[in-house]
Amino acid sequence: MFEFMTKKKWLTVLAIILIITVLRTMIQPLIPDDGSNPLPKSWFVSSGLMPIAFIIYGLVMLGLLSLVFVAIQSLLPGKKLRKGATFGIAFGGLWFVYLLELLPHAPWQLPSSLFYPIVDGITIALLGLLLGRFVAADSESHNAVANRLSIALTAIPAMFLIGRLISYNVFHIYSLYSTRPIETLLWVVIMGTWISIMYTLLQPSTSSKSLLAKAIFFGLIVFGINIFLNDMFMPIPFTLNIWGIGAFSYEDMILRTGVDILSVTAGVCVYEILYNMASSPPSTKGSNIKT
Repeated sequence: MFEFMTKKKWLTVLAIILIITVLRTMIQPLIPDDGSNPLPKSWFVSSGLMPIAFIIYGLVMLGLLSLVFVAIQSLLPGKKLRKGATFGIAFGGLWFVYLLELLPHAPWQLPSSLFYPIVDGITIALLGLLLGRFVAADSESHNAVANRLSIALTAIPAMFLIGRLISYNVFHIYSLYSTRPIETLLWVVIMGTWISIMYTLLQPSTSSKSLLAKAIFFGLIVFGINIFLNDMFMPIPFTLNIWGIGAFSYEDMILRTGVDILSVTAGVCVYEILYNMASSPPSTKGSNIKT
């Protein structure tokens, strides 16, 4: 997994992380803030330590994503830059869509609702491109199976939708589902669709694993780390309650993230089962009957 990584390559990864962290920190004050967010400010904000906390978070977040790239890049097809672009598009798109979720403290308000998704999506895409260019190794190219995406677009969004419907209707997580169900479910469908595209793009990185291993690797490591990193940012600018389902709390966040990871993992399982059924040769029963 990490055999190809030399000391020089690890130092290159560190340099890329530092450069992007500095760039993202410099951009942060330029993002407009209309002051409409009703959430209480955190201790980091009131004590003036927000820039330091932001830098530490950026280093951890980009560091973990870089480790994911290093772990899977040898299994991705194509030249170095193609690998970086694939990773950047897949992960940058995930962050863009995930940050568009409607929440009580962040309803859709254009153009302000697009600022963070665009900036963070581009940041992750740039990380992928730089890691591809300076860290990855070339591999043989091969064509993706044509019907993979069509199956993924059915299985994974469906399971993600089921998971979110359970979260909204059974657990009553913090959301705008009760007051704006159409927009909320539209986001769920878009999110599930992008996860399926992401899995299709990164599928070669799981090709040597068993069905269950593929699902756990993608759901817990690839998807799960991204969602965890996104959620981990919220306590930096805002104060969260510890308990309270349906409130802006750690308990609600853990429940939401856990159900999302389980639903995506289940979606990959369903996808792999359907794909194996579709790609299996037709039964030859009766073909050997003597005439």
